[in-house]
Amino acid sequence: MSFLEHLDELRTRLLVSVAALFVGFLGAFAFISPIFEFIMRPLQEILPNDGRLVYTEPTEAFFLYIKIAALAGLVLAVPIILYQLWRFVAPGLYAREKRFAIPFVMLATFFFVGGALFSHYLLFPWAWSFFAGFTTDYMQFFPRIQPAFSLYVKLLLACGVVFQMPTVVFFLARVGAGSRPASSCGTRSTRCCSSSFSRPCSRRPAIR
Repeated sequence: MSFLEHLDELRTRLLVSVAALFVGFLGAFAFISPIFEFIMRPLQEILPNDGRLVYTEPTEAFFLYIKIAALAGLVLAVPIILYQLWRFVAPGLYAREKRFAIPFVMLATFFFVGGALFSHYLLFPWAWSFFAGFTTDYMQFFPRIQPAFSLYVKLLLACGVVFQMPTVVFFLARVGAGSRPASSCGTRSTRCCSSSFSRPCSRRPAIR
């Protein structure tokens, strides 16, 4: 494939991914009330004295619904986005390596969702409880919706990405990226290149 063909392929994969994300956003927005309850309940339960999250700008709560729908749409669109990623890199793989497309998409989706659930049920409640524990006689915790949800999204996406490590290791092992012959071949190539560059420098001038 030429460079322009690669760019055209990249554009196609990006358009499909954006379309999948938009469809997921619309589907999530149709069920925004239970999704909003699912995300906001852990935040509200940890607050002392049955506290509530506050918002100080007129559009803050409205855009919170939009962001929650976008986050849920991303989770729904993850399988399609990962498949488009595979389709983009597939032309550079051997035929025996292309058959790992379905295992790659399934494993990557499983671990991303697993990382998101880990953040939702374990990591975020612990972090939220930790930050809310600095209340003293001089300070009281009145969190705003926007920073609280921003922290939630950062932890969720971070866990989703970190949980991809088993998928990356599995894929690299299957395609032989970490095999001994490949590494030894690379070592030999490095030695050959270094010796080729060092020979002219180490050559002594002829004594007349």
